[in-house]
Parts: sequence; structure tokens; C-alpha cells
Amino acid sequence: MPEGIVIIDWDEFEGGVVSFKYPDIEVPSNLVQLLQISHSFNPGLITIQETDFHALSIGNEDLQKVIVLILNKFEDASDFTEIIYTINKSVSDHSESQKLENELTRIFGLSQSVFKAREAVLTKLANEVTELKNREIDLKLSLEWLLLNETSPENQIILVLLRYGSMQCSNLTKYIELPETEIQSLLNEMETKKILENRDGFYFLLIHYQIS
Repeated sequence: MPEGIVIIDWDEFEGGVVSFKYPDIEVPSNLVQLLQISHSFNPGLITIQETDFHALSIGNEDLQKVIVLILNKFEDASDFTEIIYTINKSVSDHSESQKLENELTRIFGLSQSVFKAREAVLTKLANEVTELKNREIDLKLSLEWLLLNETSPENQIILVLLRYGSMQCSNLTKYIELPETEIQSLLNEMETKKILENRDGFYFLLIHYQIS
């Protein structure tokens, strides 16, 4: 999420000078000058990323200001274009310093809330995905345990198809200790019972079959 807002003004003796910053963050003086010079040639959006500094900036030609949104190093600057456009508009609309400060503080707080909410949603989603993956792993392990302890060849076939998905008769011999001819005979019987379906040589489970 954004770490701060900085406004750089032009001074004919000093060059770029910081006229506003919220919260009280430090911007290296060389980067202040770099941003000021860069926007004298390009008033549009500029992203700057150094080892310890990441920011999105825009030039305000009418007021000869540079508006800078400080980001953390892991963020994608393109996610923040609407925010910096909003900040730039507020700088243009508010000439009185206290009103501008109040408005920029409000925008910054709002941007923090939005991105905190987004992070919370993403964190929740990540946790849910992890939980589902863990459930899938638990289910697979359970099926493998059942397969190791199941003695009925028919049930073994069902467990293999549940665990590994559809497969050909020749592949089932890797999991079931029976000759391929016997497995094929069982598959034919199970197909007749509408437990399985043969689709181009691959066997699929048709129903939720209760293992006895």
C-alpha cells in the first residue's frame, strides 16, 4: 500500500524542493532533483525504482509541481495511477495550504483503507486455497491408505480411479496385483453394472459408488 505523498516545487535557486510530505518521510535530495528534472521534460506518469525507493510521480505543469506517491518496493506502480491522478486534481483544486493538506491526508487515509481491504481479501483467498489444497492432500492420502488395505479387486479399481483419475487397463496393473486379463474382465463387469464407462480405452467412474 502507499507509504506517503510528497509534493515537489520548483525553486529557481535550489531547483526541486519538497513543499509537502505526509506522513513525515524522507526523500533523498538527489531523487527530488531527478524527479523535478525528469518532469520538466515529461509531465506524464513516471515510475522510479531504486534500491530503497519506489515511487509513482506525475507533473503538474500549470503549478510547476511534481506529485509523488511513495510505494513499497513490492508494489506494482500501475495499480496506483487512479490515486495519483486524484491527488494531482486535488492539488490543482485547492490553493489554500491547510485545505490541501486536509484533502491529501484524507486521500492518503482512504488509499490505505482500500489497499488494506484488498490485502485482507487476498489473504483470505490465499488461506482458503491453502485449506482446499490441504484437504485435497488429506483426501489423496486417505485414498492411498484405503487402497493399500483394500482386498476386493473391484473396490481397488474404484479407489485407483478416484485417486488418480481415468486410466487404461494397462495402467491399472501398476496398482492392482492381478494379470491384465483379469483386470480387463473386472472392468467389463463394472461397465455392465454402470459403475464405469469406457471412453476410447479410458475408464471413468460414472457414479458415487459405495465401497462395501
